Amino acid sequence: MSCGRGFAAVLLVAAAAFAQAGCSPRVPPEDYYARGVELGRAEQWDEAAAQFTLAIRLDAGNARAHLGRGIALVHLARYDEAVADLTRAMELDPLLKEAAYRYRIPAAMFAGDIDLAFADYGALVALRNLMAQHPPY
Repeated sequence: MSCGRGFAAVLLVAAAAFAQAGCSPRVPPEDYYARGVELGRAEQWDEAAAQFTLAIRLDAGNARAHLGRGIALVHLARYDEAVADLTRAMELDPLLKEAAYRYRIPAAMFAGDIDLAFADYGALVALRNLMAQHPPY
């Protein structure tokens, strides 16, 4: 076996180990997030949720990935999980509140948390009123 073949074998073993662990070497979380967005636009919700999950595994503070997974989970009728992800997205980045509320309201209703749904609706109305008072720059 030549040096080139030995090195190639080591690379194949390493790639297989990464694949078995559910991640790829050197793939930034933004790439998984972008793929999740593409899959969501194609309404492939299971696959989108999986890509957002990979992004979150690599960067637990990725608010947009939590938002994306939350939206995908709403479409998959996994409402309790969706509420948790949408809540986390808002905690990580308050600028995502409007988008998160739009999906957390129905998720909370279907999960049976009517109080949260009504509280979110009130917060969304207040947020929109506040935004209406301040024109965009």
